[in-house]
Parts: sequence; C-alpha cells; structure tokens
Amino acid sequence: MAGIGLALAITVPIIYPFAKSYHGVFYIWAVPLIIATILWWILVNEPPCPSTEIESEKTLSLGLKQILKNRTLWLLAFILLLHNIFFYTWSGWLPTYLLHKGLVQI
Repeated sequence: MAGIGLALAITVPIIYPFAKSYHGVFYIWAVPLIIATILWWILVNEPPCPSTEIESEKTLSLGLKQILKNRTLWLLAFILLLHNIFFYTWSGWLPTYLLHKGLVQI
C-alpha cells in the first residue's frame, strides 16, 4: 500500500503538470516501465533447469483438492476479498459522497 501513496505523491504534484491530462500521466509512467522491461529482457538470462530439478518439482506438486483444503489459502483469499471491497468502495464512493457534503472539487 505504501507504493500507492508514493505513486500519488509523485504523480499529482510532479508528473500531472507536465502531462496536462490524465492520459499523459499514463504515457509518462509508461516510459520507465518500458525501459525496465527492455533492460530485463536483455540482461536477465536464466539457464534452463536440469532435468532432475524438473522431476523433483513434479513430485512436489499438489492436487487441486489438497490446495482447496488449505485453511491458510482460504484465510488469505478472504482477507483479499475484504481489502478489495473496502478499497474499491471507498475509492469509488467517497469522492461523490464528499462532493454531496459540500467539499469543493479541485
């Protein structure tokens, strides 16, 4: 969540004045991401795995029933569900609510 705050802190006062529109903000943010992708593609070279590692991974694989019986997985899924409901409800509903209560739109 700190990444979201940092992105907003950089975008609103620094990038938006240069971009002059919200479309431009996406284009400006895309430039370093495209550069990072190209660098990753060029610099990262993973050798193929030896066959013994692949065979050991096959023996460690779990079936779908075993995964769905995992309580920790269900707890994490439930926490993510609650987080998404909270975040998208507040980020979608709160601005309209505040405007109706008299907050001046910038």
